[in-house]
Amino acid sequence: MSINDKIIELKDLLMGSEAKLNKSAVLKKAVETVQHLRSANARLTQQNLILRMSLQKYGENPDEVGQPSPQNLSLDKIRATVSYTVCITKPIACLLNGPWCVP
Repeated sequence: MSINDKIIELKDLLMGSEAKLNKSAVLKKAVETVQHLRSANARLTQQNLILRMSLQKYGENPDEVGQPSPQNLSLDKIRATVSYTVCITKPIACLLNGPWCVP
């Protein structure tokens, strides 16, 4: 495979096979996408850490908690965790999209 073939493959992944873009536009879009994904990954890593800390606050082991159920995580604990988390960072509340969401 040539470099041109890989640029076409990259364009197809990013914008679809019908898109008409030159090589520099494809590379620019690829850089933008990688930057966006890195930023999203950092934000999600931070949110994950905050939620893990919230679970630990209530005596739960984040590595052992599976899907929330009445046996391992009550609705009151979830609400308290979200309220606690909103104080630290607003994106988590909006991510959960609950009635407590602060845009």
